[in-house]
Amino acid sequence: MSPANDEGSALVTPTLQDNPQTHAPIFVDFPDGRKEFATLQARLALAGYTVSELTHATYLICRWDRSIHCSDLSQVRAFINRIGGVA
Repeated sequence: MSPANDEGSALVTPTLQDNPQTHAPIFVDFPDGRKEFATLQARLALAGYTVSELTHATYLICRWDRSIHCSDLSQVRAFINRIGGVA
């Protein structure tokens, strides 16, 4: 190897320990229920339903030409249990 091609060996590759941002948490637990809503939304999707968040934190579950209105996430959870949704 000639000295002209040897300059790349002098480069230092930073490691993960050199970057303090790599120690940040990966998942954030949202206090306002967004994580729970996303989980319930996924469970309903696996069962063939969609759920939408409406104004004032109410929810609408739909499948084909049927829908059900839920006033909070506990009612969404109860609906999933009633239909035998995927756990």
